[in-house]
Amino acid sequence: MLTSMQNNQLLVRRPCPNRTESKLGYILKLSEKNGYVSPQAVLTRAGTKFKRHNTIDAMTKLAHIAGLTATELLSIVTHWGEPDRMFCRLMGQRIHSADLQFQQKKVCPECVKAKGFIEAHFDLAVMIACPVHGKLLLTHCSQCSAEIRWERPGLLKCHCGAALIQCDDSLVSPAVRELLDIVRRKALLLEPGADYSSGVPDAQLWKMNLQSLIYLIGALGRRVVGGRSAVKWNDYGRIVSGAAEILANWPHGFHDWLRELTADIPDDVPLKLTTQPLRGIYFSLGYGVRPRSEAIFLRHALSAFVVNHLGAGCHDREFRATKNEYVKRYIPVNGFAEMLGIDPRTAQQLIKRQRLPTVEIERARYKRTLVDLTKVTLLTRSPGKVCRRQVAAKAIGISSELLSSLKKSGDFQVSHLPKGMSGFHESDIKVFVEKLVAIASQQSMGRDEAQRLIRLEFILQRSFCTVEEKADIVRRLLHGSLEAWGCDDGTIGGILVPVSAIGSSGRRVLRDHTRALFTKTAPAAKDGGRRMSSAEAASYLNCSKITVYKLLEQRLIQAAKQGNMWLIEEEELRKFSTTYVQIASVAKELRTSPCALAQFCAAHGIPTIPPGQGTRSGNQLFICAKDESNLLAFNLHSKPKALYRRNRRSVLAA
Repeated sequence: MLTSMQNNQLLVRRPCPNRTESKLGYILKLSEKNGYVSPQAVLTRAGTKFKRHNTIDAMTKLAHIAGLTATELLSIVTHWGEPDRMFCRLMGQRIHSADLQFQQKKVCPECVKAKGFIEAHFDLAVMIACPVHGKLLLTHCSQCSAEIRWERPGLLKCHCGAALIQCDDSLVSPAVRELLDIVRRKALLLEPGADYSSGVPDAQLWKMNLQSLIYLIGALGRRVVGGRSAVKWNDYGRIVSGAAEILANWPHGFHDWLRELTADIPDDVPLKLTTQPLRGIYFSLGYGVRPRSEAIFLRHALSAFVVNHLGAGCHDREFRATKNEYVKRYIPVNGFAEMLGIDPRTAQQLIKRQRLPTVEIERARYKRTLVDLTKVTLLTRSPGKVCRRQVAAKAIGISSELLSSLKKSGDFQVSHLPKGMSGFHESDIKVFVEKLVAIASQQSMGRDEAQRLIRLEFILQRSFCTVEEKADIVRRLLHGSLEAWGCDDGTIGGILVPVSAIGSSGRRVLRDHTRALFTKTAPAAKDGGRRMSSAEAASYLNCSKITVYKLLEQRLIQAAKQGNMWLIEEEELRKFSTTYVQIASVAKELRTSPCALAQFCAAHGIPTIPPGQGTRSGNQLFICAKDESNLLAFNLHSKPKALYRRNRRSVLAA
């Protein structure tokens, strides 16, 4: 017995707990490291009892003698809270207290040898085998043939003193191993596994929380028949094996089990999900899993079995006569949406719009609708993104109204979506664009250089043509009645069409917007260089188009006029940039504003161009490069306060 002075004193050996370690296993490890015969001595030293080991107060006392903080010990607590509570925690995950074993009565010697501790998932009652090694857990001592107790000297020592070193060599089935592997990974917060060969629905089971997953194993393993359980509630060996057998080869294993439950039902007896013998499993799957969305794949499989095997809600006598044969004829709306890769709400609209044949089966509160696949025409949806009308029109380069008109007339062909489904598939968009560009490229051969051309983008994005007129131009391009003279950028907007493609009203407006045209009949520059429009020249000089026009009026820049459009050679702009300097660039170096420099030039007689420009628009002014040195004296004429403010702004900006 420990004396009162020994109570609440630090243990001699205080190993740190591991992240995935069981709390009861950690207490047993503390007992073994410090030479105690039973872990009860550790609890007694901490001043608590086994019945109270779940409380926060007991955890605080145990952390004190182990040299830990309460937070460090609570991080590995597998179940804590009041003992009379219905729910508890495992690695922070809420589960039912009946799903835990509050004493370590089973162990995997190979895992303990490799890791040096007992992992937390072995506290679960459903862990009858080790999913890592595929062997049943050791529950009895090979020497005394008694059950393994928690009150033992060490992790791998029996209370009789014998070593626990050998497991049962018999391997569990692959379905049991893979099902327990999913439970282990969920309990220890690990990454999901892969390559499950038994056919368990691992993707659907992984979406469930730990509490719902354990409940599902119990509900299926106990095999509710006639309102009574065919397996004892604590016979977890048979429970886990039965659940793994049902979940293997999904959904055929599940349907085989349901076929056994309904084998005695006559053909002429109407069947509902809410009546025996399916009542128990229906309510178990529907109301025992929370949230209910996690059990949707189970309800789909159950409804499909009732309709496809038993003909519930179906008035086809020939089909009901072949109920022993599995024919996947009816499918729920959500499964129908998953088959097409669309949202369930979109699937409901598609069913309503196309008037697809459906059947209804009664449930507890409402009816479930299933689609008859045998009477539905071929519905195919290619993999890819489905875009809304605005997004699809932007990707093509046309307006949404024009796209709707082309789709309504059949010129925009829909071949990658089911008939009646809304939206625009990205593959259909790509085919439409490539078709128009290919037609334009083929017709570019033998082009007339004297023909005046405009980009199709100018027609499609202007308001002088109605939607029907624009659609008519696109149709004529598709049918070949309107010739295109090439495509300059590989898009629909870059297709070159003659000006005569638009009507007289459009040509009249076209004369007022000549500056926006990109004509291919402009003469080339003398030196073979590039010619720019006024907008491109303004972007080159970093000024506005009005400033460019003023420079053209002063003949500071030479340009050639074609129609209503000025074409400026790039060499002219390069010469101008070397002769003149923009005030805005000098102001940036002097850390001041262009307006202040413009006022300085006006006060000191420094000529600026274009003349007549106000000093408030200094970013549009230029000076000769030889006068740039005169602007360097700007800081000398500035007041000290202005210099201080400019320097302060520069320092703050840096």
